[in-house]
Amino acid sequence: MRTSTKSLVLSAAVAALYAVLSYFSGIFGLAYGPIQIRLSEALCVLPFLFPSTAGGLFIGCLISNKDFRAFRT
Repeated sequence: MRTSTKSLVLSAAVAALYAVLSYFSGIFGLAYGPIQIRLSEALCVLPFLFPSTAGGLFIGCLISNKDFRAFRT
C-alpha cells in the first residue's frame, strides 16, 4: 500500500492537533470533572471526510493518553 506525502502530512497534522487540543482541555480543566468539554473529540468526524486521517486520530489519541494523565484528578 502506497501512501502519498500529502496524506501522511495530513495525518500527522491531525495527530498533532488532537494532542494539542487534549492538552489545552486538560490544562484548563475542561476535560475532567462533572461537566466535560473535550475539544479534541470534534476531530472524530474527519475520517468520514478524509479517510487518511484515521491513523492520525489513532496516534493523537495514543499521545494524549500517554502524556497527559497528570491532568486527571
